[in-house]
Amino acid sequence: MRALSETDTSEGLSLGHGRNGQVILAGVIAHWDEVDGIRRDKPPMCATWQRLGDAAGAQGCGLNRVRIEPGRLSTPPHSHGRSEEIYYVLNGSGLLWQDAAVCAVRAGDTIVQVADHYEHTFKGGPDGLDYLVFGTRHPVEYGWLPRSRAIRLSYPSPMRTDASCPKP
Repeated sequence: MRALSETDTSEGLSLGHGRNGQVILAGVIAHWDEVDGIRRDKPPMCATWQRLGDAAGAQGCGLNRVRIEPGRLSTPPHSHGRSEEIYYVLNGSGLLWQDAAVCAVRAGDTIVQVADHYEHTFKGGPDGLDYLVFGTRHPVEYGWLPRSRAIRLSYPSPMRTDASCPKP
Protein backbone atom coordinates (compact mmCIF):
# COMPACT_ATOMS: atom_id res chain seq x y z
CA MET A 1 0.00 0.00 0.00
CA ARG A 2 1.27 3.46 -0.85
CA ALA A 3 1.25 5.63 2.26
CA LEU A 4 0.87 9.40 1.96
CA SER A 5 0.94 12.22 4.43
CA GLU A 6 -2.15 14.39 4.91
CA THR A 7 -0.26 17.24 3.23
CA ASP A 8 0.41 15.23 0.03
CA THR A 9 -3.05 15.90 -1.38
CA SER A 10 -3.24 17.06 -4.96
CA GLU A 11 -6.18 18.33 -6.90
CA GLY A 12 -8.45 15.40 -7.80
CA LEU A 13 -7.02 12.89 -5.27
CA SER A 14 -9.27 11.33 -2.67
CA LEU A 15 -7.54 10.17 0.49
CA GLY A 16 -8.72 7.44 2.82
CA HIS A 17 -7.27 5.68 5.82
CA GLY A 18 -6.18 2.03 6.02
CA ARG A 19 -6.69 -0.23 9.02
CA ASN A 20 -3.28 0.70 10.39
CA GLY A 21 -3.98 4.43 10.14
CA GLN A 22 -1.94 5.05 6.98
CA VAL A 23 -3.29 7.64 4.59
CA ILE A 24 -4.02 6.00 1.22
CA LEU A 25 -5.34 6.96 -2.20
CA ALA A 26 -8.96 5.85 -1.82
CA GLY A 27 -10.43 3.98 -4.78
CA VAL A 28 -7.08 3.73 -6.59
CA ILE A 29 -4.87 1.43 -4.54
CA ALA A 30 -5.92 -1.66 -2.61
CA HIS A 31 -3.71 -4.09 -0.69
CA TRP A 32 -5.04 -7.53 0.18
CA ASP A 33 -4.13 -6.96 3.83
CA GLU A 34 -6.70 -4.14 3.77
CA VAL A 35 -9.54 -5.94 1.92
CA ASP A 36 -11.91 -8.18 3.84
CA GLY A 37 -12.31 -11.75 2.64
CA ILE A 38 -15.70 -13.35 2.09
CA ARG A 39 -15.74 -17.06 2.91
CA ARG A 40 -18.10 -19.20 0.85
CA ASP A 41 -18.61 -22.68 2.27
CA LYS A 42 -21.17 -24.77 0.42
CA PRO A 43 -19.88 -28.32 -0.18
CA PRO A 44 -18.10 -29.31 -2.31
CA MET A 45 -16.98 -25.66 -2.54
CA CYS A 46 -15.11 -23.69 0.11
CA ALA A 47 -13.00 -20.63 -0.63
CA THR A 48 -12.30 -17.15 0.68
CA TRP A 49 -12.68 -14.38 -1.91
CA GLN A 50 -11.22 -10.88 -1.73
CA ARG A 51 -12.58 -8.37 -4.25
CA LEU A 52 -9.36 -6.43 -4.82
CA GLY A 53 -10.44 -4.78 -8.07
CA ASP A 54 -13.62 -3.42 -6.47
CA ALA A 55 -11.61 -2.11 -3.52
CA ALA A 56 -9.31 -0.24 -5.94
CA GLY A 57 -12.24 1.17 -7.93
CA ALA A 58 -12.14 -1.04 -11.06
CA GLN A 59 -15.14 -0.71 -13.38
CA GLY A 60 -14.54 -2.71 -16.60
CA CYS A 61 -12.46 -5.55 -15.17
CA GLY A 62 -12.21 -7.43 -11.92
CA LEU A 63 -9.44 -8.79 -9.75
CA ASN A 64 -10.07 -11.27 -6.96
CA ARG A 65 -7.77 -13.17 -4.67
CA VAL A 66 -9.18 -16.65 -4.06
CA ARG A 67 -7.96 -19.05 -1.37
CA ILE A 68 -9.43 -22.54 -1.76
CA GLU A 69 -9.49 -24.95 1.17
CA PRO A 70 -7.69 -28.31 0.72
CA GLY A 71 -9.78 -30.79 -1.27
CA ARG A 72 -12.53 -28.27 -2.05
CA LEU A 73 -13.64 -26.41 -5.19
CA SER A 74 -13.66 -22.64 -5.73
CA THR A 75 -16.87 -22.62 -7.80
CA PRO A 76 -19.10 -25.10 -9.55
CA PRO A 77 -17.76 -25.94 -13.03
CA HIS A 78 -18.90 -23.09 -15.28
CA SER A 79 -18.09 -21.03 -18.36
CA HIS A 80 -18.64 -17.39 -19.24
CA GLY A 81 -20.30 -16.32 -22.44
CA ARG A 82 -18.51 -12.98 -22.73
CA SER A 83 -15.95 -12.72 -19.92
CA GLU A 84 -12.34 -13.78 -20.25
CA GLU A 85 -10.37 -14.73 -17.12
CA ILE A 86 -6.65 -14.94 -16.37
CA TYR A 87 -5.49 -16.80 -13.27
CA TYR A 88 -2.11 -16.54 -11.58
CA VAL A 89 -1.31 -19.10 -8.85
CA LEU A 90 0.36 -17.46 -5.85
CA ASN A 91 0.77 -20.38 -3.44
CA GLY A 92 -0.15 -23.98 -2.90
CA SER A 93 -1.17 -26.50 -5.48
CA GLY A 94 -4.30 -28.06 -6.83
CA LEU A 95 -6.17 -29.20 -9.88
CA LEU A 96 -7.59 -27.28 -12.81
CA TRP A 97 -10.78 -28.89 -14.16
CA GLN A 98 -11.47 -27.90 -17.76
CA ASP A 99 -14.24 -29.63 -19.74
CA ALA A 100 -13.77 -32.80 -17.65
CA ALA A 101 -9.98 -32.83 -18.27
CA VAL A 102 -7.80 -32.32 -15.20
CA CYS A 103 -4.26 -31.02 -14.80
CA ALA A 104 -2.10 -30.06 -11.83
CA VAL A 105 -1.38 -26.39 -11.10
CA ARG A 106 1.13 -24.85 -8.70
CA ALA A 107 2.63 -21.52 -7.65
CA GLY A 108 3.83 -19.52 -10.65
CA ASP A 109 1.36 -21.01 -13.15
CA THR A 110 -0.79 -18.76 -15.36
CA ILE A 111 -4.06 -20.06 -16.78
CA VAL A 112 -6.30 -18.33 -19.33
CA GLN A 113 -9.99 -19.08 -19.77
CA VAL A 114 -11.25 -17.46 -22.96
CA ALA A 115 -14.89 -16.43 -23.25
CA ASP A 116 -17.47 -18.95 -24.45
CA HIS A 117 -15.10 -21.89 -24.31
CA TYR A 118 -14.22 -24.35 -21.53
CA GLU A 119 -16.24 -25.08 -18.44
CA HIS A 120 -13.76 -24.76 -15.59
CA THR A 121 -13.10 -24.73 -11.86
CA PHE A 122 -10.22 -25.33 -9.44
CA LYS A 123 -9.75 -27.79 -6.57
CA GLY A 124 -7.37 -27.10 -3.70
CA GLY A 125 -4.48 -29.52 -3.13
CA PRO A 126 -3.20 -30.78 0.26
CA ASP A 127 -2.17 -27.25 1.33
CA GLY A 128 -4.96 -25.45 -0.49
CA LEU A 129 -4.67 -23.20 -3.51
CA ASP A 130 -4.20 -19.40 -3.51
CA TYR A 131 -4.57 -17.49 -6.77
CA LEU A 132 -5.43 -14.17 -8.37
CA VAL A 133 -8.12 -14.05 -11.04
CA PHE A 134 -8.44 -11.11 -13.44
CA GLY A 135 -11.55 -10.91 -15.57
CA THR A 136 -13.48 -8.67 -17.90
CA ARG A 137 -16.91 -7.47 -16.79
CA HIS A 138 -19.99 -7.27 -18.95
CA PRO A 139 -23.34 -5.83 -17.80
CA VAL A 140 -25.28 -8.69 -19.40
CA GLU A 141 -23.29 -11.86 -18.84
CA TYR A 142 -24.38 -15.42 -19.18
CA GLY A 143 -22.72 -18.51 -17.86
CA TRP A 144 -23.14 -22.23 -18.41
CA LEU A 145 -23.22 -24.70 -15.48
CA PRO A 146 -22.82 -28.12 -17.15
CA ARG A 147 -23.53 -30.35 -14.15
CA SER A 148 -26.90 -28.73 -13.44
CA ARG A 149 -27.44 -28.04 -17.16
CA ALA A 150 -28.40 -24.46 -16.27
CA ILE A 151 -27.69 -21.09 -17.82
CA ARG A 152 -27.25 -18.08 -15.54
CA LEU A 153 -28.22 -14.67 -16.95
CA SER A 154 -27.12 -11.37 -15.35
CA TYR A 155 -26.84 -13.02 -11.96
CA PRO A 156 -25.73 -11.07 -8.88
CA SER A 157 -22.08 -11.25 -8.02
CA PRO A 158 -21.11 -14.40 -6.05
CA MET A 159 -19.23 -12.07 -3.69
CA ARG A 160 -22.36 -10.44 -2.32
CA THR A 161 -23.40 -11.48 1.15
CA ASP A 162 -26.82 -13.06 1.54
CA ALA A 163 -27.98 -9.96 3.41
CA SER A 164 -27.12 -7.72 0.46
CA CYS A 165 -28.80 -9.84 -2.23
CA PRO A 166 -32.07 -8.40 -3.47
CA LYS A 167 -35.20 -10.13 -2.26
CA PRO A 168 -37.22 -11.95 -4.97
